[in-house]
Amino acid sequence: MVSPTSYNASSGHRTLNVQLFQVRDQEPLPTYVRGQTVLIGDAAHAMVPYQGQGANQALEDVEGLDALLADVTNRDSIPGLL
Repeated sequence: MVSPTSYNASSGHRTLNVQLFQVRDQEPLPTYVRGQTVLIGDAAHAMVPYQGQGANQALEDVEGLDALLADVTNRDSIPGLL
């Protein structure tokens, strides 16, 4: 990831600020649910931290949860669906 340059007034030089992120494959978890908690977004999906994809993935995950839970009439049935 490249961020803006910075200027050093004493030397008259510009410095390019570069950050490196380690990218690797992550094996899926056996479950994304524990108790009353469901992992969604970048907490559940490995992705690089600079593209803003985590928020987009969270919206997609919520849409999936909405479809899964749309017909729930009894909260006791939710754990079985997840």
